[in-house]
Amino acid sequence: MNIIDGKIEIVTKISKIPEPFNESNNEKSFLINNNNYSIKVSFPNKTFTRMQENASKFESWICAINGKIKNIEENIIELSEPTFQVFENKKKK
Repeated sequence: MNIIDGKIEIVTKISKIPEPFNESNNEKSFLINNNNYSIKVSFPNKTFTRMQENASKFESWICAINGKIKNIEENIIELSEPTFQVFENKKKK
């Protein structure tokens, strides 16, 4: 069997700003529930604030958060170097 290297990235979507459970001087962490797993996301304070500001520009929005797997422990997947992108959620006619 020939095995090649690859990488796994996770993309999850949210439609409301989460309440951080861990706030330090330089980082905010929150969990996103996805079926039987929770995704742990930690953003620098500045990035978390930018996510809030971008979402507030739209009446209805979707935020895609993606990152590499840093750690998996007890059904919690922690993301490494997560990024986000906010999109307007346009109503279908």
